[in-house]
Amino acid sequence: MKSAIRWIGVVVVLMCLTPALLAQPSTPLPGITKWSQLPDLETGWDVLSQYPYQPGVQFGKLLADDFLCTQTGPITGVRVWGSWWNDFDNPLQSFQLTFWSDVPKGADPNTLYSHPGIPLWTTAALGLGIPYAHVLQEGFWDPNLPGQIGVDNVVWQYDFLFPAGMAFQQTAGNIYWLSVQRINNPMQPDPFTWGWKTSFEQWNDDAAWTDNFIDPSSGYPVPTRWSELFIPDPTGLQVSRDMAFQLATVPEPVTASLIAGLGLLGFAAVRRFRG
Repeated sequence: MKSAIRWIGVVVVLMCLTPALLAQPSTPLPGITKWSQLPDLETGWDVLSQYPYQPGVQFGKLLADDFLCTQTGPITGVRVWGSWWNDFDNPLQSFQLTFWSDVPKGADPNTLYSHPGIPLWTTAALGLGIPYAHVLQEGFWDPNLPGQIGVDNVVWQYDFLFPAGMAFQQTAGNIYWLSVQRINNPMQPDPFTWGWKTSFEQWNDDAAWTDNFIDPSSGYPVPTRWSELFIPDPTGLQVSRDMAFQLATVPEPVTASLIAGLGLLGFAAVRRFRG
């Protein structure tokens, strides 16, 4: 009996000292990793990024983060991490992924920070989430309030794969932005709410967010006004945040065979639009 009590005490102490417990080690995306910002499993937040924002509302919340292209070529794999509001989840979901041009800091007279410019490529993609980590508790943030609207304990990983001929083609030396938004069918809305996980790694400027619509003719998200993403730390200090994502490429000759070998699950080619 004393032994059992002692083990229970050890477990409780470990839970207090270990903010995050990895559920499954991640298999790398096929090919070469071009960019990586891993999720913050200790002090991270999940930031609302969904269209529409809630059933009956005619606009969405859109998040984007910037990255530097270091080698010209296609982005054939995108991995993102996120969570569901209050862990009320439905892992098989539709997302819209969009790559944008960059508006550098100082180029826009109406803002003091960089932000996405023109949408260059977008796709509607079906993603099947897999549990990546269990955390003691992280907050769910609505940047419009701004404020916390919930909590969650499970971090989900979503992978999206593209053949090179359909993938976004980037050019070395350019800065681009990636936006990720969960799509809730406005004709048959469900009660689930998704948030993109912040990263402990930061590069260049902060992530950006905006209210948005979706252009029915082009399929592109239409932002209203981009704002920097700030979320306070426990002391109340406003802290800039970046988002958790990875990008990968597969050399052209082997792209088709590798993706074919992976099967159709998680294959993101439901609908594609180009600029």
